[in-house]
Amino acid sequence: MGQLIRAATVNLSSPAPAGYAQLADAGFESVDLSIDSVEQFTGDAAEKILSRAADQAAAHGLGIACVTLRHLPVELACGDHSSRGQIMASLDRLVRTSGELGAGLCGVAPPAVVASNGASKTVGYRDALNGVYRVLGELSQAAEFSGVCLGVCAPCHGCLLSAVEVCELIEAVASSCVGVSVQVEQLNHIGRVEDWLAVLGRHVVSMRLTLNTLAGIESLLQRSGPADCVVVIDNSVQG
Repeated sequence: MGQLIRAATVNLSSPAPAGYAQLADAGFESVDLSIDSVEQFTGDAAEKILSRAADQAAAHGLGIACVTLRHLPVELACGDHSSRGQIMASLDRLVRTSGELGAGLCGVAPPAVVASNGASKTVGYRDALNGVYRVLGELSQAAEFSGVCLGVCAPCHGCLLSAVEVCELIEAVASSCVGVSVQVEQLNHIGRVEDWLAVLGRHVVSMRLTLNTLAGIESLLQRSGPADCVVVIDNSVQG
């Protein structure tokens, strides 16, 4: 196990003030800036929202470990949808802005197969899988240029339910800038953390979990976790 970077989630989609001071007092050194929808990032909104959050975090000595988009629009899984070009331009801007702020990781969730908080529209499993494959491939160049790794969130929204499937997806994209962000809390009825780590190995770039879960698997991460990993503590702070 190499460097373990602990970052706390700050939800930028919430209107409540962010608790950066509390996070610094709790011993965190960095944050994950999390947003629910790419629709927030039309025009120059990405730069404004993320830059403001980064400045607020820096004022309390916190760096930006990653930026996470919690829901890819289902339109990206619907072939050549009329809004695809605009959505992809916003995602490209999000990745590049993340790099400018020093975030080494940009998390991307697949389109939703099952409805969940913040994701009411859904698509079929195959469409979601094909959609996230296309998005990762199209964003990999911007990620490489910006020095950012794309971490596809899995399992997530009823998609990417198998570690083998995730591994095959990443290897099909064939970019050194694409990995996986393992959503540990979603593994309860799917599989074991140790099996996902064994299958995905070097592809694991981050793990999202709660503090309680981390306490239970920290020794496992020390023994068999990836060489370098961002551990996102998702007791989500509203920001």
